[in-house]
Amino acid sequence: MAGYMIYWSKEYLDKLIDKGEKMSVVYGGYSTQLPSLKKVKKGDTVYPVTLFRNDFYVVGRLTIENIESAFDYLMRETGKPYDCIFPDDYAVRCTYDDAPYIPRDKSGRHFYRTNKQKYETIEELPEGTKVMILEELTDKPHKVSQEPPADLAAFALSGSNGSEIKLRDVSDEKIPELLFMSGKEQKPLKTDKNGKIVITSILGNSRLMSEHTKAYFDSLF
Repeated sequence: MAGYMIYWSKEYLDKLIDKGEKMSVVYGGYSTQLPSLKKVKKGDTVYPVTLFRNDFYVVGRLTIENIESAFDYLMRETGKPYDCIFPDDYAVRCTYDDAPYIPRDKSGRHFYRTNKQKYETIEELPEGTKVMILEELTDKPHKVSQEPPADLAAFALSGSNGSEIKLRDVSDEKIPELLFMSGKEQKPLKTDKNGKIVITSILGNSRLMSEHTKAYFDSLF
């Protein structure tokens, strides 16, 4: 099965490193922090990576067993939506910015933030709208790594065989040998004059890797 690389920021990893947690989910969306994972299928393996002090690390490995909406996963596993993208028939009750009931569109943006209609009372909501009151939700016991690394998570890809989340160093000598699909070709990651990976080459998308690259990543575990 295929292997895909995604980027996790240092800020997100600061919450996870040294906790001894094992990966159980990765999230996809529509932003640089949460790129689309629509090409990832059940049975594929996802490898989060990061840059720390200009060095390149593989931080985890997860073979995907289940794919669903981030909303469904988060409500079942954590008890709270963590500002993921809500289904179209939901409104969320908020206590900030004087906007008590805020339906969301498919992008997950608040209506009042984009100058679209907002609803001041529950009676104004379209028929059939489900209301979620955040203050009434109860956290379920869960791992920190089950919380999305950024807002507006759309998809949750989960599995039961995830590795421990920690820094696994990739030597500079190996970097030119790592190949990923770019268009119809396999190409190495972009590097600077010192041979260090340029962050734009790993940020904002999921990268399908060559079989050789996947084998090397697997050798780090």
